[in-house]
Amino acid sequence: MHRATDLPKLAAAIFQPWFAHGGQAGHRLEHLDWSMTAMGVPATWSPRLHAVLEVCLESHVPMAICWQRELTVLHNDAYQPLLGPQSAALQGQRARTIYADTWHLLKDAFLTVMTDGRAVQVDDRHMPAAFRIPYPPRPVTYHFSPIRSGRGHVEGTCIIATGLSSPAPPGVVSRWP
Repeated sequence: MHRATDLPKLAAAIFQPWFAHGGQAGHRLEHLDWSMTAMGVPATWSPRLHAVLEVCLESHVPMAICWQRELTVLHNDAYQPLLGPQSAALQGQRARTIYADTWHLLKDAFLTVMTDGRAVQVDDRHMPAAFRIPYPPRPVTYHFSPIRSGRGHVEGTCIIATGLSSPAPPGVVSRWP
């Protein structure tokens, strides 16, 4: 029999199907000790978060989810270049920590989404050079959209980055015949 203190670790060790098709990012999320985060173990997350996270992880478009008031960041493989070489260590961290150098520019975007429930767009040309990825073929635009609960309350923010051009991974059809 397991002690009650072992339950978070046991729940985290159970296979989480919403991470299964998430590439490297999904693998890291699956093996993160969620009991040490503000979000708690994935088995306790809302069905809405599970659904949005599955879409995010399987997408080839750079996407991140910033969840609840803490804005805990979960991102997909395509978003990793936007975070740089430290992207693996940033899964499950708070947006304010990840974007510390640019928080004064992003804070209003997050507030508008989380408080007003309105989508916001931020173009990287308005961001300091340290925020920009080193190889963009053209400006990157960040789209911040609300993720709502079944009752309409904003529970998180979905960030989608557009303007990057990257080849499709092997085995993925990049255009219709």
